[in-house]
Amino acid sequence: MTKPAPRMGEAAVAYAAGKIGHNKMPEAGYCQLFTRGCYGVPSSGNFDGDKDADAVDAWKRAKAHGTVVATTKSQKIPRGAAVYWSGGSNGHGHAAVALGKGRVISTDVNGARSVGRAHIDDLSRRWGLTLLGYVLVDGNGYQFRKRPIRRPADVGTAIQAAREARKNAKASGKKVRTRRTNRALSWLYKIGRK
Repeated sequence: MTKPAPRMGEAAVAYAAGKIGHNKMPEAGYCQLFTRGCYGVPSSGNFDGDKDADAVDAWKRAKAHGTVVATTKSQKIPRGAAVYWSGGSNGHGHAAVALGKGRVISTDVNGARSVGRAHIDDLSRRWGLTLLGYVLVDGNGYQFRKRPIRRPADVGTAIQAAREARKNAKASGKKVRTRRTNRALSWLYKIGRK
């Protein structure tokens, strides 16, 4: 069962941004604790049984029981998503909050225990990480970000149906329904061009 995280998307970004410049982390390597705290959700636990609850565990649990989007293209990661890497120090991976346009708010950016902004590709190179992608719903069922609106499989059919609905609404004199179908058509025309 999916439930919204206490802080989703933009709220998680705002929370993370409020921590920039602070050296509040107990020690280096607490990226997973920081990232989950930005969304206000509990730990994913030690999913792979290696005796630590790290970023790799969170990714694996989300992949098995949640919704992940695997990608190596940092520019494709949307603002407010939880970003995950594998590799790095001792294979614990890394986690951060996406700002969009290939950037994140992350721990240890400007030295141990600090929080700052960084480019995803720079972190990957600097720390020997491999970008895995981002999480929409974690392994505990918390939704981190609203799912993007998907383009219908056949936009042309949807446009025809909306035109017919608009024609019927006009014929019956229902102004509110006519306005709604006009808005729906406008949206369908936009996505039909993409």
